[in-house]
Amino acid sequence: PEGYDSASVHVDIMSTNLPGPGQKYGHSFHSYLFEPWGVFPGVFDVAIDAEGRFEVSDLPAAEGRYTLRARSPGLAEAQQHVLDVEHMDFIELKLVPEGVIEGTVLFFETQIPVVNRRVSCRGRLHRNITRAHIGRTDEHGYYRIDGLASGTYEVTVGKDTYPPNHIAHAKTAVAVTSGSVTNSVDFELETGTIVTGRITDRETLTPIEGVLVVVQSPAGPRSASINGDLSDRDGCYAVRVPVGETQFY
Repeated sequence: PEGYDSASVHVDIMSTNLPGPGQKYGHSFHSYLFEPWGVFPGVFDVAIDAEGRFEVSDLPAAEGRYTLRARSPGLAEAQQHVLDVEHMDFIELKLVPEGVIEGTVLFFETQIPVVNRRVSCRGRLHRNITRAHIGRTDEHGYYRIDGLASGTYEVTVGKDTYPPNHIAHAKTAVAVTSGSVTNSVDFELETGTIVTGRITDRETLTPIEGVLVVVQSPAGPRSASINGDLSDRDGCYAVRVPVGETQFY
């Protein structure tokens, strides 16, 4: 957009998936997982010139799958999935004014602000779930997540401990528009209740250890998870869930 300098734009390879011979899926690397720790700085960065042009060369595998990302302060992050490197010679990443999600997180019982708690959202891009965009609550329980493209997002509050002492349903289908703020996406963390169960083999009824049980908000099988637990040696699990309808898988 006008008024933005291309020098402020950062382009990088956000993720890769490199299959081995005869494999459909292979080893994945997601650069954003390492960003908070300063690991591999600049390894996957792509140089961009004054006209906003860039070139990615020497890719390690023609059959690999890549996700390119462009971002700049005040603009929505743009992504492009590249599935066929050999037959794609031009990619355009369009940056537009960012959308924002903001709200507050309080404890339900006391209405006290929840301080320094991670709040994250994920959207969808070409039927793929995007990376998490993250905000953090201040001393008033207020959070802000910026850099969002237009679309719908699921917003969740991070856990305080493992297992968590308080929990809340995810906010689903939160609409975001470029250049606008979606406010009052508020949460109230509650103690909820503990649900227990047991995982067994259907035929032998033998307990199964190490099965991940995930709790989701009732928006469907692809909705954001809000809690989970692994079954123990007796096949037992216990998870805290908020009051109301939830889904287990």
